[in-house]
Amino acid sequence: MLRLTICDDERRRRERLKSDLESVASIRSSFEVSYMLPGAFRDEMQLLRARRREARGRKSPGGERQSVFDSTDLLLVDFDLMEYASYAADGEGVAYLARCYSRCGYVIEINEFGGNTFDLTLEDHPRSFADLNLGGDQLTNPGLWSAQSRGYRPWMWPNLSKVVADFRKCVADVLENPNAKILEFFQLEKSDLSSFSRPAIELLLGTRSLPEKATFASVVKTSELGLLRSDRPMNDETIAAVAAARVAKWLGTAVLARQDVLVDAPHLVDRLPSLMKGDLTRSELDKCAAFDEASLSDVLRLNSIKQYKFARPHWLSRPTWYWSRIRRDETISEIKSPFDAATLKYRFCEDVSRFLPVDACREVILESGTPYRTRYVLDQRSDFGRQFTLRFLSKPGRIDPRDLTKVDYQPAYRVLA
Repeated sequence: MLRLTICDDERRRRERLKSDLESVASIRSSFEVSYMLPGAFRDEMQLLRARRREARGRKSPGGERQSVFDSTDLLLVDFDLMEYASYAADGEGVAYLARCYSRCGYVIEINEFGGNTFDLTLEDHPRSFADLNLGGDQLTNPGLWSAQSRGYRPWMWPNLSKVVADFRKCVADVLENPNAKILEFFQLEKSDLSSFSRPAIELLLGTRSLPEKATFASVVKTSELGLLRSDRPMNDETIAAVAAARVAKWLGTAVLARQDVLVDAPHLVDRLPSLMKGDLTRSELDKCAAFDEASLSDVLRLNSIKQYKFARPHWLSRPTWYWSRIRRDETISEIKSPFDAATLKYRFCEDVSRFLPVDACREVILESGTPYRTRYVLDQRSDFGRQFTLRFLSKPGRIDPRDLTKVDYQPAYRVLA
């Protein structure tokens, strides 16, 4: 069983969260859920701060003592820790210490940006040291913990049951290749840099290096994604964990979210419907919103694009391909004859992970500079949208995490009328 640890300063909330999580079958079958009591949290913060001082070169006890965070596979930490203010400023500070000074696994920070928000930028706050930022109301959504997609289920969310295990593989990769050049490690071409946004490059590199020279070690030591300026890593394992977490988040948000260098299955078939094996029906297209290649093999002609498969699949939460290479392959009919391409009757909606009729979608405009900056969410005002949302309305006094009417879409100006 994997270990899931909750850090929350309010007794009733942490007890309820534990109970709610254990009521979700996919969590109960994979995770042992527990929470830290105030005294234990205080001791753990003191231990991690001692490790931090020790890494800076000052003598301090506690470096060899085991921490609860060391054996935690998935950490849930609330952002507002007012009652713990003397131990930790906020959840972001806890996420930083847990990532940089323990062997903690995947980190989720809750409630910093609202209890039930959908991030219309699709970027998931890349500077946060949490691997994922969520609202507390969303944690018991079954779609977050499995491949299930019913009601509200953002496509940007990973399948947590998968990425928690994959994270350890990423750490192992970096331990074996700490000085690997990141572009080469992920088989990204130098020409791909022209498609990266300037903020994405600066996040990865800081201001001290050329993009093609960035390594995992340099990300930890000199970039905006790495340690704070005065901090030092404890050991090689620290460097590997920080690099794996920060680079994986960078890949998923700053790179994959743009869908112009890397592309996932729903956005791929939207451009190249000839890759579908069967008819272009909603039910068949929806099968492309899958988190494993085995499921996609039933609906996609994977053999025709196997040479473009992303080289390190466990670093991303879903099957992914190099779009920058696929778009040059004239054996694909839409590439060879773009004006003869079929037009889909549906659009992929990022908030429900489904293809929906065009008149049931609203456009979302990204500000990332990508040519694929137009995305879609469900139009809850449409006839189809009203019927769709009725299936998962909340009951009095209890929010159903699949209820789209309870979601706060931010920033609102990104959605076109």
